[in-house]
Amino acid sequence: MSMALGVPRDGNSSPVDSMELILSALHSNLEGNSVSEVMELKQTLTSFEKKIAELEGGLQTSEHEKRELREESSHISRTYDAETAKVRQRESLHLKQVQVQQARSDDLLREAEERRKILESELENSLKRLSSQTADYEALVEVEDALRRENEMLKDSAGELSTLKRELVRSAEERAAIEEQCHELREKLEYESHPLEELRLRLQNLEQENETLRTHTSGTTSDDELSSLLQIKDSTICELTYKIQVLRDELRNQSASVKTGDTGSQLAEKELEAQLASFTIKSNAAQAALENQIEELDERTRRLRLVETALKNTRDECDELKRALVQAESARRKSESSSKVLNNMLQKEKESLERELSEERRARDESEQIVASMQESLQLQEKKLLSDHQALQKSIREDDEQKHKRIEELEMAAKTSAAKIENLERKLKRKDNELQLSQQTVVNLQGVLEDFQESQNSEIESSLSTLKRELNFAVENKEMLQKQLTELQQNLDADKKLFFEKDEMINSLNVTLEMFKETNLAQKEEMARILCEEPPPGANANSVEKSVVRDLLVRYFGSGTRAKREVLEIIAKTLLFSEEDMAKVGLVQGGLLTTILGGDLSKDSVSEKWVEFLMRETEEDIVTDANLVTPEEEKNSIH
Repeated sequence: MSMALGVPRDGNSSPVDSMELILSALHSNLEGNSVSEVMELKQTLTSFEKKIAELEGGLQTSEHEKRELREESSHISRTYDAETAKVRQRESLHLKQVQVQQARSDDLLREAEERRKILESELENSLKRLSSQTADYEALVEVEDALRRENEMLKDSAGELSTLKRELVRSAEERAAIEEQCHELREKLEYESHPLEELRLRLQNLEQENETLRTHTSGTTSDDELSSLLQIKDSTICELTYKIQVLRDELRNQSASVKTGDTGSQLAEKELEAQLASFTIKSNAAQAALENQIEELDERTRRLRLVETALKNTRDECDELKRALVQAESARRKSESSSKVLNNMLQKEKESLERELSEERRARDESEQIVASMQESLQLQEKKLLSDHQALQKSIREDDEQKHKRIEELEMAAKTSAAKIENLERKLKRKDNELQLSQQTVVNLQGVLEDFQESQNSEIESSLSTLKRELNFAVENKEMLQKQLTELQQNLDADKKLFFEKDEMINSLNVTLEMFKETNLAQKEEMARILCEEPPPGANANSVEKSVVRDLLVRYFGSGTRAKREVLEIIAKTLLFSEEDMAKVGLVQGGLLTTILGGDLSKDSVSEKWVEFLMRETEEDIVTDANLVTPEEEKNSIH
């Protein structure tokens, strides 16, 4: 209908514009329309009125939406106030926590400072104890040195004591020998004279006293006393031996005098009695002195034992002091290590506390910054909400005005759009028919497409089956070719092996060929030498050796065309062919022998011809050998 009214169609035009265009078209075409068209317009107007009623309902719903928006804005403002209150409460709690943590960190710092002071005082006390222990250790070291010196002195005195003991043993042996002599003397005296029994008894008493003295002196331990006793004993023994010697002399004299007379014996007995009396007095004095010395020795041994016990006690004390010194050293080390550990712990605690304090300060600064930023953001949000609220109210008012204007425009456009709606309904029916036709065509096309797809699927399946068969065939061919390839590889390996064997054989043949060449060259040189040599005197000048003729014939029949002619010339020279013979064998034809041979044949000697021929042949052999070797070398280089 829009086409019938002449209204331009634009997909981008609004409904109001289209309604205005429809109404203008209706007013312009109203005069030329019929009554039926007027009725259609009335129907469209009624439909437009219904739509206007619907639009009014939509306006009411928009009013409801406005109220909902206002309620939502009020709800947003309330939630904003609640959120700001919560944020402020959280900020206050966070500030309280920060203050509590700061107070806790201050307490920890104070405790750490107190602990540091306590540890420093303990460290000073331990250092003092350590210094006192070091002083004790030095005193112990001095005591130990003194004890070591005393021990060395005791060792020296023990050595001297051992020497004295050895001297005592030696003196005891001497005394035993003296006792034996005295026993012999007593026996002699018993046999010689009976008046000397009293003297013998006194001597026995002296010996017993000497034994007691020896037993007393053997248990002593003091070095000085033993030496003094030994000196006294030695002196007494010397005196006794001297007296015994004197008595022995007197007894001898007495025995001599006994023989002379009894008067002399009586005088001698009196003198002996006087001497024995003086000897008993001296022995009693010596015994008393020995008893006094034994008592002094006992006293000194007791003192020495006391000194030894004191020395043992001092050694024990020294050992205890050493152990105490070791313990003090270990305690000092432990105290040093503990002081180091405590210092490290204090340093670590101090660093950790400083880190915690810095973290707390940083957290407090961050919290203050966060609070300030949140306050700023809250203020900005308040300002933004106020501006948004004002803008929303303004937009609501503008929307109301626009909606009122729009309603008026729609009311105006509703009247003009009825005809267009009817036209559109007609076009809709026509479009429905076209749609049905298009649907039918679509159905037909769908069937055709399905048939095409089925045919394509069948073709694809057939092609897939053929491709599968081809693939299987290709796989079989591949396996067969793989087998052939392996066989060819095996054959190639065998050929390579055979080639290497042949190459080795060729090398060996080349070696043998070189050997044959050398021998051949030697033979040729020998033949040339034989030919060049003059025949021996008495030999026939026309005679030729059979070996030379045989070699020339073999060369002739085994060489090429050019070489045959040369060999033939040499044979002619060797066998002294005439011109007729040369013509018969083809060397001379119609006087062209000079031109062919390059001059008179008789000018060159047979030996020169033979040497030139051999030289050319060796050169040709070398060239042919080179040509034979180079393909092998090429093969080797290729392989």
